[in-house]
Amino acid sequence: MNREIASACTVSLLALGGCALGTDPSCDICVTEAVVYGNATDTSGAPVVGASIEVLLRTAGCGATEAAVFGNTGVTDAAGAYRLNVGTPVAPADHCVAVRATPPAGADLTVAVDTVPALRFRYTGKAPFITDSARVDLVLSPP
Repeated sequence: MNREIASACTVSLLALGGCALGTDPSCDICVTEAVVYGNATDTSGAPVVGASIEVLLRTAGCGATEAAVFGNTGVTDAAGAYRLNVGTPVAPADHCVAVRATPPAGADLTVAVDTVPALRFRYTGKAPFITDSARVDLVLSPP
């Protein structure tokens, strides 16, 4: 990619909040991105440390049976918190995002799942130009 195209995309990103109103094939540094963050706790409110968090983007909607197309994974910290960026190469849109918390090995807890029906993914260029976020707190309960 030449510098003129990258510069034009960067200028557009800063001026308009995105590379274009639709998909811009000349701008390969632009992706749509959003942030999902929150806490994993047990039913008493105690943090679940070391839970595996999986954020999955479902482009066909929350009720779709399609496999998730894009996503990200992480682990909760000592406070049970997580924060994950989810990026896609698809055009800007509102997408369903499913969040799953799997307890750490040996914990007597079940998997928790929640969804965000319409998280807004917009062009971002390079971080930190993330445009939307959603807080999803998950409660893992005993089997």
